[in-house]
Amino acid sequence: MRIICGYTVNLDSVTTISGVEVAEMIADHGLTERVLERVSSPRDGIYDVEDFFSGLLLSMKRGIGAEWLIFDRGVFDFLKEHFLDGSQVILGGNSGNMANVLSDLGAGEVVINAPCHSRVQAELFGRAVRIPRIVDGRFVLAHPTEADFDGVDEVGIHFVFNFTRGTRVKVGETDFVALNDDRFIATYDPANIALLLNPVFEEYCEQFADRFDGAILSGFHLLLTEYPDGTTYRDKIDRLLDDLRSWKDKNPRLFVHLELGYFHSGMVESYLLERLGDVDSLGMNEVELARSSLLEGNHRLRSRIEALDIEGVLEGASIILSLTDLSRVCVHTGEFVVSIFEKGFIDPGVEAEALEFGVRAAASYAETGRHLGRDRIEQVLEGFSPSRLGRTEVLRLLDLFSGCELKGGSSSGEVDGYYAAGVPVLRCETPVTSVGLGDTFTAATFLRELELTKNKSL
Repeated sequence: MRIICGYTVNLDSVTTISGVEVAEMIADHGLTERVLERVSSPRDGIYDVEDFFSGLLLSMKRGIGAEWLIFDRGVFDFLKEHFLDGSQVILGGNSGNMANVLSDLGAGEVVINAPCHSRVQAELFGRAVRIPRIVDGRFVLAHPTEADFDGVDEVGIHFVFNFTRGTRVKVGETDFVALNDDRFIATYDPANIALLLNPVFEEYCEQFADRFDGAILSGFHLLLTEYPDGTTYRDKIDRLLDDLRSWKDKNPRLFVHLELGYFHSGMVESYLLERLGDVDSLGMNEVELARSSLLEGNHRLRSRIEALDIEGVLEGASIILSLTDLSRVCVHTGEFVVSIFEKGFIDPGVEAEALEFGVRAAASYAETGRHLGRDRIEQVLEGFSPSRLGRTEVLRLLDLFSGCELKGGSSSGEVDGYYAAGVPVLRCETPVTSVGLGDTFTAATFLRELELTKNKSL
């Protein structure tokens, strides 16, 4: 399989926070009162250190993951000084993560966009990942380690702060206790928040679109409403979707999946969702679904989605499907994954098999923190069991929608004129990481869908 993977690639600095350490850092810098004020009135991004701490504390208190953008270089320097050296530095960005998953699971070539590049970043890519170059007037696909390098300082860093359920941070007289295992991400990434393109990547994909089997796109959630050069999110989205339209014109069978992400602006998300005529499939987690601009004002439904009620999740996904030109919407949660799709788009049994493959890939990665290859994914994973809540919710498909139970613990049914398939996630007793599980699931499922439907109409 040959796959286009755009658009965001960066470095992740991953730290599991200590409640005592965070509390001491806030106190030692004399930030207690200002941090508490920001928690009461949070801003729409990170403009100073107080914003960073307030975002972290709110994410813990709410028990949900979040990603906030850093708009001040001083905060970036603060996080590097206090957290970078003791962190695990890994490849990041939805595109970077998914490219490596695709490579590890046997994709033939995965072509990525990398407008900013460094040797540290390049050495983290899998063997099937390629960057287009022009050599002697001809296009050449090279592994990132063989490409030209920009300065390492230009590569964006996303600071990922894992927290575990029960982690306690005392700020003054106020306790903040993490409700769930999750993570808060503070992102400093000027190139990716503008979705900059490597012009050679753009030219290569335009010229050779008919050679690819699929394209998996992400990063739109990072877009700002406007930029210092006078451009806006509309300019960025229009350019990228114009590129996609040209790919589809040359290759109508190209299977295109777009991963939504955590948008900070409903206006940006809404503009994107209104223009997905050349996108086949959309993916998201339950937080992103609940916050979707297409569900705005439906507070009861949003509450059901956040509570992981599978009927509410399917209702929200079907609303998005009905209001867009998409053929499939997939929602991945910490308890189950569910996909809803138009009849004729893909066989429900095939879709369930692809979802099960994605769930196994994510479970393996949670257990080890590494991508261990196809053999590890396809074997029965010892020491794993289906999520109890996930299993209960997936079985509700049988009762709610006159569904049928499939092998592997999955179920399918008919919902509002669409087909749906659901699979419980696999639980690992001692997970090594919670970062990148959504990307792992999405890429693995996407690849398996391509494999199972090759030479068929998706």
